[in-house]
Amino acid sequence: MKYLLLALVLCNTAFAQPCTKTDDLLSIPGSLKDHTKFPIGGGTFSAQEKPVAMKTLIAAENLCKKIFTLKGGEASSWFHLEDGGFFDIYPVTSYRMKIGFYQHVCVGSKKTNSSEYTVDFNIIVNPELDDHYPLASQPSATEFYQNYPKQGYLPISIFRYLSMTASMGESIISGKGFTDNTLGNNYYAHTDVYRNWYITKPGAALLLPVSRKEFLESLLECYDREKLFVGKRMKIKLDESIRYMAQYQKSGNKAMYQSHLENKQAAEKTMGELEAIIRNKKLPLEQLLKKDIAWLQQPATVDPGKQPRFDERNTAQSMLFTGFVNGPKAHTIYRYNPVLATPLKTQPAKPLFFQVQYRYKAEEKFSQQITDTFVKNFDFEALRKLL
Repeated sequence: MKYLLLALVLCNTAFAQPCTKTDDLLSIPGSLKDHTKFPIGGGTFSAQEKPVAMKTLIAAENLCKKIFTLKGGEASSWFHLEDGGFFDIYPVTSYRMKIGFYQHVCVGSKKTNSSEYTVDFNIIVNPELDDHYPLASQPSATEFYQNYPKQGYLPISIFRYLSMTASMGESIISGKGFTDNTLGNNYYAHTDVYRNWYITKPGAALLLPVSRKEFLESLLECYDREKLFVGKRMKIKLDESIRYMAQYQKSGNKAMYQSHLENKQAAEKTMGELEAIIRNKKLPLEQLLKKDIAWLQQPATVDPGKQPRFDERNTAQSMLFTGFVNGPKAHTIYRYNPVLATPLKTQPAKPLFFQVQYRYKAEEKFSQQITDTFVKNFDFEALRKLL
């Protein structure tokens, strides 16, 4: 009984660790609660996806458990289903394992566990690169889907392209090295840093450069779809204006009649100019496509500040091509390698590549301990073998 009481006293003393500042708590060992303690976030895997996804996530979590060590806080691991997307022309399931690190903080001279994680380590399966490196934001109108509804919400090719520096593209393709981005807030006066590794399977490249020919032809397709989109939208506006004009002419509301008359005239003007606007955008591209094969087969590289942007209010400037450029600041246009996409026909959750993302706080002691004792010891090659 005496020893039991002593143990309880020691336990309570450790729990109520006295402190004068948070740094006093950095030597207290911490533990990891694994995914079994938490529900899967973001939704539910389909019966087809679940076996493959859970096998991959548990294997990734086990790699973390194998080398896990922590002081100065506690950690929790959970799984999350991400929003769906496309890899080449096939739907792909994206999902992640996340470890959140909760630092012990000194409040009122006592140890308290932080209610929010300030550092996190993510293994993302089949991440959506177009969220971070899109060439152009895709409009939601069905005219810009490849073959709706037969192929679902698959965008036409120009909206599936990726845009990034050649060095970033090479980093992703090779699956080696990492990039640091200081995005995010200034939480606790320490800037969030996002360190990203892309883990790919040796052999077939994950990304392929888009040739100038492919790029120009994709833009021409976009202009044809844009003509359909604007024409349809203006026809709806015209019919609506005519209907309201008749209504307000009958009621004698001259102000509203005039307003819809102006809408009608604007729609007619746009419809009348549409053919010439589209033709003027297409003509320079058609001329470039007459160049020799060697020129057309070179990678498409663009000025990131002048990339095509969709603008439904200004058709003349929407997705306008301003030319190819060279130099270290130029962005190369990439597309997913269709060879790697084949397994997605039957299994959309198959892991094709990983993104390992570590968010930490620069020059912050808790983050530095996690970097030194956990992140630097993570086995990236073992993760690659899961592909």
